[in-house]
Amino acid sequence: MRAIKLLVFLMIFVLLSACANLLPSSPTPSNGAGTGQGQPNAQGQPTQGQPNAAVAPTPESGKTTVVGRILSAQTGQPMNETTVRLAEVYREGDQAAFTLSGAWSPGAVTDANGNFVMANIEAREYVLIVGDVNGRHVIWPEAPGSDSARIWDALANQVLDIGQIDVDLPQS
Repeated sequence: MRAIKLLVFLMIFVLLSACANLLPSSPTPSNGAGTGQGQPNAQGQPTQGQPNAAVAPTPESGKTTVVGRILSAQTGQPMNETTVRLAEVYREGDQAAFTLSGAWSPGAVTDANGNFVMANIEAREYVLIVGDVNGRHVIWPEAPGSDSARIWDALANQVLDIGQIDVDLPQS
């Protein structure tokens, strides 16, 4: 049993060490909290149409709902049936790391219009991952070309509208 605990500790330590340089040292304020109407998207452009917080389900007390829309950066078309996951952010002092659990991390699959909704999830900081985490995927950056992951602060009792995100999935 002690050997298993040591192995788990070492795996977590390696994961946190590997991810520590991917995140900024302080939270990034979300652009999408509130109504979603006219909120800037990940590229700083105002979002139009759906999804937005005005049509998202109201979260249960203490929970949050995350909505957004995924488009192909190459074609501008909605990316339907695309997996969207939220990796939990953990902080220790000024360091941060994120973890993604295949069993426990929130996730959704986009609809025919590229929209996704993750209703009634834990309110906390998340990093957005689009695509197959075991294959072609994108960890949404803090800014275009940045090596740091963007941290979204999903607040309790609110809807976080991430807005429209144009994704260029790497080739396999």
